[in-house]
Amino acid sequence: MIINFGDTWRLKSDRNQWSVQYNRVPENASKGATDSWVSRTYHVKPEDAVESMLQLRIRLSDTVGLSNCLKEMRAIKKDIMGVFNDYYGDK
Repeated sequence: MIINFGDTWRLKSDRNQWSVQYNRVPENASKGATDSWVSRTYHVKPEDAVESMLQLRIRLSDTVGLSNCLKEMRAIKKDIMGVFNDYYGDK
């Protein structure tokens, strides 16, 4: 199973684990090179993978200052929850 979060992040499962992956666009992408998904973390439970992705995206954010960081955290959470709301319906 693959759950995409925009064009940059996704969760991917196999029979043993869930992995948090990001899309590394090659430097020669304009020459027709394909995307390259790179696994960052591995988890047994999907809930742990979602939490790990949230924390990783916050750590990799370029925001500066507490106020901007809190705004970025809310935006990332909204992005993640939007995927699940689309799947389960906004209940």
